[in-house]
Amino acid sequence: MLQQDEIKMACQGEFASHLVADFDGEGHDDHAALIVSSSSGAPIQWKGKALTEVELSLVVFRYTAAGYEAETLERIQTFLPAEIGLRVVPQGSAVGGDSEPPVALPHPAISRFYCEKSEVVYYWGEGRFQAVTTAD
Repeated sequence: MLQQDEIKMACQGEFASHLVADFDGEGHDDHAALIVSSSSGAPIQWKGKALTEVELSLVVFRYTAAGYEAETLERIQTFLPAEIGLRVVPQGSAVGGDSEPPVALPHPAISRFYCEKSEVVYYWGEGRFQAVTTAD
């Protein structure tokens, strides 16, 4: 899992690489995490900083009667330390982009953001996770 010190301090406010909430409204805690799924291993130098190229996966672990079910929502090519994080978006919030009508969240949702750049909110609706881009 992405560690807090691997997230650049350019990100302001409360954020994490692991979230716990009832994302699907089934009455049990689910988990969302940014996980390093592959790494180049060798750091490169860029503007005097050592960066490591990685692929991150945003994975949700939904509680089911048979145990936790994993679903990868997104794969992200980036460098560590990363300017990326997760936040819980509260149930009832209205989210939407400039060209999309707002969606009222029926359950807590997952915000995946690049610090001061872009944001996608993943929410449970119609029996699956759906995404809405809220900032570019």
